[in-house]
Amino acid sequence: LYWPVDRKRLTAGEDIPVGYPACEAELGIDPEQGELLVKGPCLMSGYWQNGQCERLLDEQGWLHTGDRVSLTNHHEYSYHGRLDRMLKCSGYRIEPAEVEQVLISAPGVDACAIIGISDPVTGTRIAAAIESEQHDRRALQVFAKNHLPPYMRPAYYLYLDKLPLLANGKKDYQQINQEIRAQMT
Repeated sequence: LYWPVDRKRLTAGEDIPVGYPACEAELGIDPEQGELLVKGPCLMSGYWQNGQCERLLDEQGWLHTGDRVSLTNHHEYSYHGRLDRMLKCSGYRIEPAEVEQVLISAPGVDACAIIGISDPVTGTRIAAAIESEQHDRRALQVFAKNHLPPYMRPAYYLYLDKLPLLANGKKDYQQINQEIRAQMT
């Protein structure tokens, strides 16, 4: 994808489109999930793993990117985040569960949830919702510094008495996202 910058169309607070197809690629959007699909000569067919090619493309030759997109009224693609929980921060792919696992091992942390917050410079910044009675932000930042590489450290921490849960007992990431965003404004 590419988007030729048109400064007249940029508005503060609005997402910048990711643009149009590039390199002779054909783009599509899965109607059920809003996932970006890519087909064309610019794609690799798969990864070489364990002595064989692990295919990336489906039977029709589409690559399912895992990125959620929509078309703007200018027929450009606009990016709305990942379908899975994978975060892309400063060019790094980060699995939130890895960061959660490290932070949950910190003294006084009872539970943790990691989400991504949009950032115009890095693409995404990591935010952590922490269930803890201690609320010692500085101690947790030092712990993260000693146990996580810089690109995996949360930029923002929200302490909660209890993490919001869904009816099935799993973390309610949507509610956590809303609470973090409310605290940041």
